[in-house]
Amino acid sequence: MRTQDCPIIALMKFSLFSTQRLRSTGTASLAALCWLAYLHATCVAAQANALPPAQPGHASASDITLHIAVAANFTATLQKLLDAYARSAPTAANSVISSASTGTLFHQIVHGAPFDVFFAANEVHPRELLARGLGVQGSLLNYAQGQLVLLHKKNNRRNGDDIALQFTTDACKRNANANNNADALSAILQSARQVIIANPLTAPYGSVSKQLIEQLKKVKPIKRDSIVPGNTATKKIPELLIARNVMHAQQLFASSAADAAFISLPQFQANPQAGRKQSWLACHVNTALHKPILQFAIALANANRPREYRSQSVALLAFANSNQGRRIIAQHGYVLAPTTPNSANKAANNVE
Repeated sequence: MRTQDCPIIALMKFSLFSTQRLRSTGTASLAALCWLAYLHATCVAAQANALPPAQPGHASASDITLHIAVAANFTATLQKLLDAYARSAPTAANSVISSASTGTLFHQIVHGAPFDVFFAANEVHPRELLARGLGVQGSLLNYAQGQLVLLHKKNNRRNGDDIALQFTTDACKRNANANNNADALSAILQSARQVIIANPLTAPYGSVSKQLIEQLKKVKPIKRDSIVPGNTATKKIPELLIARNVMHAQQLFASSAADAAFISLPQFQANPQAGRKQSWLACHVNTALHKPILQFAIALANANRPREYRSQSVALLAFANSNQGRRIIAQHGYVLAPTTPNSANKAANNVE
């Protein structure tokens, strides 16, 4: 407390400074000093009572910053969601995004990273967090199903492969026949020297990409003898280059001599290097060719946060599951998951 808040303090300081005078004047001055001390205590107590009571653990929305862990593929879409959420909800908290592979983020959360929401690219890791007591009960949300795209470069072709790949155009369209799509993907991989995928140990998209490559090895090679004289169809296995996550896979594809890369469809649609797309070809991967990439999110039960953080986390997930949120997710290249209208209410009831 400052001196001007309680004038009695100034008198006490003057009296204490004049200690020698107090000693010489005897008992009367000592009594006066005691009286000043009493008045000071009364003044401080009165001012303390005038202050509003403290509210431990309380935080307004403007004071809250949600730390969101997001799988790399969903980063750009999440930013669009957050922008729309901020416009539609005046009480929305601020947010900070940390992007990495799902497995990497999971291990950070398990080891105490202070995240409030986790947008994963699979179902296993969010459910594991829930089982460990690190997730808010009832907040688990299947917010999207991911889609793969195989990027390949026009100018990196072995002899004869450009002609063969002309026949894959229709089969690479979105929702193309699964068998024709498999033939097209196999032809692209046969023509590639190097293929980039996300780390299959930590990134769900990388795991699915690796399984798909193994599966496509069984597809009979496209015969090109009638197209290029003397050329015989042989099975070619490209070298795999491992990226940290699908975002890193796209970056490596753009900056290296690699022929192809598996990334997420939303990444390709949101790619800022629009001019480079003229030299890239994209082959959509029919979802029937691999196990579904079911992407789940969960609000995290961070014990070191006030309860308002959980409330804000649950509210964000409720927006992601709203008609507006689902529309944004679909516009960015994801297949919509079935609606779960009661999940937000269940989570809200479990916020303590």
